[in-house]
Amino acid sequence: MPKRLWKEGWKIVEVDDDGRMWSLYRNSYGGGVEYFYNQITTPLSGGGPLTVFNSEKGADFLVNNDFLVNNPPSRRKRKCKCRYFPSKERKVWWGIIRLTISDLERANNSLLLPGTTVLADKVMLIED
Repeated sequence: MPKRLWKEGWKIVEVDDDGRMWSLYRNSYGGGVEYFYNQITTPLSGGGPLTVFNSEKGADFLVNNDFLVNNPPSRRKRKCKCRYFPSKERKVWWGIIRLTISDLERANNSLLLPGTTVLADKVMLIED
C-alpha cells in the first residue's frame, strides 16, 4: 500500500471581523473549524474530512464564481497556501448528507473545477 505523505495545495477560508479564519462553509449543523497559520487543523469530532484544492487554479475558480463567497461584499475570504494530509475517506459532509467529491463537484459545477477538490484529514495553512 502506498504511503500517504503531506502534499501542497490551497485552502479558501472566511475571515471574520476579529481576523479569525474559519471554514468557508460553516453551517447550522455544527460544521466548520477555525484555522491558524502554521498549525495543524483537523475536523471536528464526527465531521470531516476537510476540503482543499490541489491546484491554485481550482481555488481561484471557487473564489471567482461563488456568489456566497462574494456576496455580501463584507464576507471576506482568503486564499491560503497549505499542506494537507490526504484522507482515506471518500465522502464529505454537504449540509446533512455525505457526498463523494465527484458528486459534490457535479452538484456545484458552477463553483468547483472538476478534479481539483481533494479531501484531507489534516490541513496546515502556510503564510506567504
